[in-house]
Amino acid sequence: MANIDELLATLANPKEGTEGDKESQFELDPLDRVKTPVLSKAVRADLDDVLIQFNNKSKYRSWGLNYIRKQGTAILLKGPPGTGKTTIARWLAHRVGKGFKMLNIGHVGSGDAGGTEKHINQFFADCAKRRNATIFIDEADSILLSRKLEGIELSFQLGTTNTLLSNISDYRGLIICATNLEEMLDEALDQRFLKIIDVGQPDYAMRCALWRAKIPTQFPLQYDKRQFADIAKLELNGRQIESAILNLGLRCISKTIKPTIELLYQEAKRELSKVINHVRSIRTR
Repeated sequence: MANIDELLATLANPKEGTEGDKESQFELDPLDRVKTPVLSKAVRADLDDVLIQFNNKSKYRSWGLNYIRKQGTAILLKGPPGTGKTTIARWLAHRVGKGFKMLNIGHVGSGDAGGTEKHINQFFADCAKRRNATIFIDEADSILLSRKLEGIELSFQLGTTNTLLSNISDYRGLIICATNLEEMLDEALDQRFLKIIDVGQPDYAMRCALWRAKIPTQFPLQYDKRQFADIAKLELNGRQIESAILNLGLRCISKTIKPTIELLYQEAKRELSKVINHVRSIRTR
C-alpha cells in the first residue's frame, strides 16, 4: 500500500495525460426534463427563423445565403438575469436533436501559455465528433470580451477571443450565446450571429402564462386561472416567479398549512421588494 508521501507526490505531479484524456472524458450534457419556454411573439418568430435556417441548410447554401453567414448557425440571446435564456437554449437544442454541451471559462481556462486556446479547439472538435452537438456559451461576456476594452490582460484575452471567433465561424452545428452585458462582447461577433434576440422582461400576458406554467401540477394550490390577473400585475420575471412559488411551498410545509393564492401573492410581493431594494442600493452607491 502506498504511504502518505507517495500519495502526496502523485497528487503534486499527476501523470502526463491525466488532465486530459479530454476526449475520453468528454460527455454531452443531459437534456432530460426540457421545459417549453414562455415566449413573446417576437422572440418565438426569431427562434422559428433559426430552426428554419438550421433545418434547411442545403437550400440555404444553394441560394448563396452561406456567403452572408457561414455554414453554422450562431445566435445571441441577450437580456437580464432570470428571463429564461438557459431554458430557451435547452429547448432549442432539444428541437434540433443533436445533443447539448455548455461551454464556460471553467471548462477551457488554463494557466499555461496557449492552454486555453488548445482546450477551446479541443472542445469544438469533440462537439463536432458528436454530430455537431449544440453548444451553449452562457455568460458569453466572460469569455468573449471585447478586444477594445482597457484594463484586461490583453495577451490572454486576444488569444482566447480570436480562437473562439474562429471556431464559431467554422462550426457546422448550432451555437447559442447568452449575455446580460451585450456591450462587453467583442464587436466582431455581430457578423457571426444569424440572430441577436432580445429576451427582455416579460410583459403582463407573459407573466400570466408564466404563473400558470411554473406551478407544478402536484402543488396543492387550489386556484382559478383568472386569479392570476392580479398577481401578474407584479413585474416579476420567470426566475422570481419560481422563487415565490418555492418560498410559498417551504413556508406552508414548515407551518403545516395549505397554500393559497393570498399567501402566494404575499411571496410575490416579497420578491418584488427585493428587486426594488436592489435597485435602490445601486442608485445610492
